[in-house]
Parts: sequence; C-alpha cells; structure tokens
Amino acid sequence: MCEPLPDIDGLPTPPSELTEDTAETFVEDFERVYAVATNDEYGGVESLRVRAVETVGDRYVVSLSFDAVPATATADADGATSTPLPPDAYTYRAVYRLTDERMLRELRSHIDDSLLSRTAGRWGSRPASP
Repeated sequence: MCEPLPDIDGLPTPPSELTEDTAETFVEDFERVYAVATNDEYGGVESLRVRAVETVGDRYVVSLSFDAVPATATADADGATSTPLPPDAYTYRAVYRLTDERMLRELRSHIDDSLLSRTAGRWGSRPASP
C-alpha cells in the first residue's frame, strides 16, 4: 500500500490531469524540493535534466538526472571538516512512474544504475499499490 505523499513545504500539487507535459513539470518541481527535504547532505539541486518522458499503458515514466549541491560542511568538535567528495559524488538519476493516483520514485546511481532508494506515494481518494 502506498502512503499519501509526504507533507513537505514546497512540494508541488499533483496535476489534476496527467499528460506527458504535466508529468514532466510535476516531476521536475517535485525532485527539486523532495531531494533536498529528505537528505541532510543536500543543500540544493542543480543541473536537473529530464532525459525522457514515456507513456507506458496508463503510466508516465519520467527519467531525469541531477547534481545535488552538498550542504555546507560543519566542523566537528575538534574543528575538522570532512574530506570533500569527488565532483560527481552527488550526481544521481531518478525515475518516476506516475498514474492518476500514485507515483513511484526510484533514486539510482549515475555510475552503474543501481537502485539507491525507492519511494511510493499516492494522491486521490483511495489507497493503491505502485
């Protein structure tokens, strides 16, 4: 069962009518807010690029890539800060699968396409599974 979309300030409202264009816009806006709100290591999202929007049956599949901007490093108790990661360490892919009532977000490595996390959410009037 999917839980309702999280209550995060700034998340966009799901489109009332799902089309390729509204799915693409929703996913872009959702990722910019969701990625930062759910990962303390991110200070922002930049270079967000939609790679593809496809219609598969009654679903829209939106693939994108983005670079997360690291949050400002803070010094530990000894005054040391962590070693900076390589520039592409914060580059990711995300794949969204959307229907009229729910979505599935998969965060993937840009290096080997391995699954890093999966999040499902619903909107609409009844619980549904992705």
